[in-house]
Order: sequence, then C-alpha cells, then structure tokens
Amino acid sequence: GCPAAMSAHALEGHDSGCPFKPVDCTRHCGRSVQRQHLEEHLAGDCAKKPMFCPFQFVGCTATCSQGELHAHLAAATTEHLMLACKKLSTQDQTLKSFTKDVAEAKAAATTAAAECTTLRAQLRDLRKEHDAAVKTLAAHDSRAKKLDTTVQKLGQDHNNTAKEVKAGLNKLANDHVKVRTTVDALAKNATAANGTAT
Repeated sequence: GCPAAMSAHALEGHDSGCPFKPVDCTRHCGRSVQRQHLEEHLAGDCAKKPMFCPFQFVGCTATCSQGELHAHLAAATTEHLMLACKKLSTQDQTLKSFTKDVAEAKAAATTAAAECTTLRAQLRDLRKEHDAAVKTLAAHDSRAKKLDTTVQKLGQDHNNTAKEVKAGLNKLANDHVKVRTTVDALAKNATAANGTAT
C-alpha cells in the first residue's frame, strides 16, 4: 500500500492522486489496479483492450476485445480457413505469374547475351577491316608519293630532252643553211665554168 503518512485533513487531496490507490479500469473490464499501473494494464492484459483478428493478413476484418478474441477465433475457424485458402490461391497465381515472368526474362537475357556476343564478334571483324584499310591506305599513299616523284622526274627529263631536240633541230637547220649555201656556190661556179669553156 501507500507508505505516505499524513493528517486526516490532507488525506482527501492525497487520495485523488495517490499512485498506490486502487482504481477501476477505465474500459470497465471489471478489474481494479493501482493508479500507477493503470496504463500498463490498459496496454497489456485488459480484457476490453481492442484487438485486431490475427487472421487480418488473410482478409478477416473483425475487431473485438482481448477478452473476446478466443471466442472469435473459435467461431470463425471455417471462415479463417476459407480466407487462408483464398489467400494461398491468390499467392499461387501470383507465384506462377512471377515464375513465368522470370522464365521470359531469362530467355530474353539469353537472347540478349547471344546478340551481344554476335555484335562483339562483328565489332572485332570491323576493327580488323578498319586496320587493314588503314594499312592499305598508307600503302597507297606511299605509292602515290613515289609516283608523284617519278612523274616529276619524267617531266624534268622530258623538258631536258625537248631542249636537246630543239638544240639539235636548230643545229640541223644551221647545217642545212650552210650546206645549201655551199651547194648554191658550187652550182654558180659550175655555171661560170661552163660559160668560159664555150
């Protein structure tokens, strides 16, 4: 009980807040507990404490007090079993659908992996072709430079040859003039000699 000691005059005021004073359950469950334990009683073993049915997860919507729960469970056994079976059936359908989705996802992943492998192989081939094309282009570039050098040399040779031919033609023309002059002089001398002889 309460260990406090006081005068009779102060007893009434103390009694209204004494933690050791027995008080009736505020839910009217029929029990009396010390005031200091009332909240613990209400949150714990009070028969009038509102409760949800433990089969709420399968669809039971009943609400009852803690003291009525046992009777509810006994009375609703068949209903709870039916709800549980329905829940299991729904979960089974969901599982089958999920299994199907997983199988389709695996098949899609396998197809994607195969396509990825093919693309990688094609990429390797393209890289090889690119490298070969680069090498060929480099070879063609080198050959073009050599041909350009050759063409330039041939052009120079052609210019030199043309100059030589022109010089030779000029010399031949000069020689032709000299020969013609000589022939004309000989012809003139021959004509003069013939006239003297006559």
